[in-house]
Amino acid sequence: MARWNRSRGAGARTRAGARSTRSRPGVIDTPIRAAMPEQARRDMLAKAAASLPVGRVGAAEDIARQILGFMANGFATGSIVYIDGGALVI
Repeated sequence: MARWNRSRGAGARTRAGARSTRSRPGVIDTPIRAAMPEQARRDMLAKAAASLPVGRVGAAEDIARQILGFMANGFATGSIVYIDGGALVI
């Protein structure tokens, strides 16, 4: 029978030895936004960028780097990392 642990912070149930981490992205400029009219897309992204402390919206690469970091760190578990350009703190 598997032993279950409750992961602190992420609140996910995991089997013993398994890890549970989460990335919480903010506004990310991804290809799915191509369905928007171009001017509306640019305006929305510019407005979002102006509201963030880092002054830009995220890119898919920003999220990928964090996920790779979780994969490289075998000690990280039960973590939620907000990748939102500082939106959480404003």
